[in-house]
This record gives sequence, C-alpha cells and structure tokens, in this order.
Amino acid sequence: MIQLVEGSQAEEMFFDLCRGSAFGCKLAACAGAYGFQLPFARFWLGSGCAFGLLDGALVLTGHPVDWAEVQAFLGSLGPELLCCREDFASPLGLRIKNQGPVLGKELSGKSGSGAVVSQEPLRLELVHRLLVQCGMAGPWEPFYLDLSHRLRHDGALVLREYREGRLAGCALALLAGEEALLSALAVEEEFRGQGMGSRLVARMETALAGRKLYVLRQTGRNREFYRRLGYREEDRWAEGKTLGRWQGRGAVSPAGSVGA
Repeated sequence: MIQLVEGSQAEEMFFDLCRGSAFGCKLAACAGAYGFQLPFARFWLGSGCAFGLLDGALVLTGHPVDWAEVQAFLGSLGPELLCCREDFASPLGLRIKNQGPVLGKELSGKSGSGAVVSQEPLRLELVHRLLVQCGMAGPWEPFYLDLSHRLRHDGALVLREYREGRLAGCALALLAGEEALLSALAVEEEFRGQGMGSRLVARMETALAGRKLYVLRQTGRNREFYRRLGYREEDRWAEGKTLGRWQGRGAVSPAGSVGA
C-alpha cells in the first residue's frame, strides 16, 4: 500500500530508500529542505519505492513491486510531470519529453572539507537570467521561492564565475546528505569553449568533497564533456507527462547542462 510519509519511523525509511540513486537524491534533497508537513510538498512510501510531489512534479525512486498499484496511485494523484528511470516509462504509460543517462562520480576528499569562497554576493535574479538564456529555468517568482528556500535550509549550493563584473557562468547542486545532484550548469554564450564549465564543475566537486555527485544528462548534450571529467553512466532517466493539468513551479529543469 502506498502511504504518506508520517512519523519519524516512516521518515527514516523514506531517506533509507532514497540513498544510492539520483532519483532518491532528488527526493531526499527536497524532503530535507521542505520537510514532510507542507501541503505543496508531499512524500509517499510504497512497496520497494518512494514518491515525492512538489507543486505537481512527481519523482519516483526505488523498484515498485506492484505496478498496478503504482498506476492506480498516479491516476488518483494526477501529476502531469513525472521523473523516473527510463525503463519505468512503458509500464507507467509515460509520454517522454526528455531522457538521457544518469551519470555518477564518487568525489575524493573528506566530506565537508571543501570551502566555498566568493567575493561577490549571491544575486539570484542574475542566476535566473543566465539560466533562462540557456533554456534551463522558468518564471522568476517560483524559481526564487524554491531556490532561496533550499539555500536557507542548506539544501542547495550555487557557484558562479564572473567576467568584467557580470555573471558569466553558474553551477547549481541539490544536496542530500552524502549525495548531491548537479541540476544546472550554464555558461554565457560568448564565454563558452574557454574552460569555464570545467572549472565550475571542478569547484563544485571540491566543495562537495567526499560525496557522490549525480548528473541527469540529456541525450545528445555534453557527452564528451562529462566523460572527460570522469563521470560514468549508471542508469537512464526519463521525464514526461501523465494525466493532469499541472502548470508547474518553473524551477530548474533536470539534466541542465547547456553551453559548458
């Protein structure tokens, strides 16, 4: 039976099930930042799997035992957007919009040893503008509400590079204990091909030393870039539509890695 995560024991089971996969990392980062009590951020446990819904966007992790139960759950929940393993798309009737490999890399160093130092204040409106230019973010208000909340609760990390006083590149990671998800990497067009994307990833790896870092890379984008940096394919992901009319929060899209 699929049930809401309620109580400390269920929360512990949820986080245990989330460990060891990019999908679980995405869920754990969300639950860690928002908790289990807010009406717009809900989490469930099923047989061998877990779900998380933030403003209508659903993520599935684990390996469902009863597909009929999951299908009935999705039908009653009615999310329009679902992110899960690619091989789950067919049994769930997912109309795939984006897909690609799940990449992973174990980062060397001691956890918590990486220092993040920036001479510039973090201005999220500039980060948002760059991500929009790269096709990786939606409207400003939902983007700001989500990312600023995660930053206040140590659930995200944003690194930046500047040229001539303006933001030229940024990297965004979602944090979940000993794992993290590189959810966006963007470089302004005129500064591409100069190693800025590689430097941002290297800085992120230093800041997240001792953790495992995941990337949801979109098919056809930046394959050689991540291969050179030592990331290896571990699975495949898919994102698409189910029944529903969700309009979304407009947060950073998965697999964002444009213009590295």
